[in-house]
Amino acid sequence: MTTPDVSLIIATHNRALELTKTLESMCSLDTGGVTAEWIIVDNNSSDSTRDVVESFKSKISIHYLFEPRPGKNSALNHAINSRELAEIVVFTDDDVTPKHNWLLAILESCRSHPEYDLFGGKVEVEYPGGLKSLPRWYESTGARRWALSEHYVSHVASPYPHGRYPSGPNCWVRRNVFVNGVRYREDVGPTTTRRIMGSETSFFIDCLKAGHRLMYEPSAVVAHRVSEQLLSYEGLLRKSEWNGRWMARKLGPTPRTLYQKNIALWSTLRRASSLRHRIVFLLANLIPLEFCKGVRVNATRGFTFDDECVALARELRENYRPADE
Repeated sequence: MTTPDVSLIIATHNRALELTKTLESMCSLDTGGVTAEWIIVDNNSSDSTRDVVESFKSKISIHYLFEPRPGKNSALNHAINSRELAEIVVFTDDDVTPKHNWLLAILESCRSHPEYDLFGGKVEVEYPGGLKSLPRWYESTGARRWALSEHYVSHVASPYPHGRYPSGPNCWVRRNVFVNGVRYREDVGPTTTRRIMGSETSFFIDCLKAGHRLMYEPSAVVAHRVSEQLLSYEGLLRKSEWNGRWMARKLGPTPRTLYQKNIALWSTLRRASSLRHRIVFLLANLIPLEFCKGVRVNATRGFTFDDECVALARELRENYRPADE
């Protein structure tokens, strides 16, 4: 069997309707002679996900995998470990609509930048029900990027600036990044229980540490179809908790820094910061103004970050000892 030019991996859980829309849009892509395969990893769904995949077998080259362990990253790693992948491996989500030339733009970016192994593309937001813009309180939180996955770096192809990484709905890598064991971290990412953001960010940070280079390609575009639930105040509050937990893992304590601190003082200061954010949340809750919703969202990110840092510090102290001890 001939290896395709591109392998596209989608992890999904109980979203058969959204997956159907996504695969229908994939059938309309301009392939221009590019051979592609779609690998759909069913992350223990109880709906008709498998039937949806089977229904597309006559339209595109598609493969079904099942991963019972909860978590998007477990599903992605299952595909990486169990399939013979193409030279170019694309990661996207089950709720995207790609532009007509998406695949061709991906291949061209890899051909134009042979010294780069890691790539990210532009992600636009497709709002539900004809909505054209977000409420001002929503905009004030900066949630377009961390909650809606909107992603834009530059109008021309360019290396990613320090601290910026591709977004989950639209990123791709050369297969060789997996040779040395780089995989998605399974302690972060979407799960059915305690969700922590940071799937792609942590993955690309590990790839960069391994010596690979990262390029942004604006001509490879997908639209992320966001739900009404995600645009609601309650939905954004949940996302802010997930984001706070990830930021604690990204910026919080490490074994080395922990042993360089006065741990009692550090923990006290983190708890005080958490209390300050909770007070801000409560005060904003008393004011019946729309902009206070954004204040409460940011406060939630703040105290979740502080609480998670303290929990991580406790775990590190219990499980880590310097080499000279």
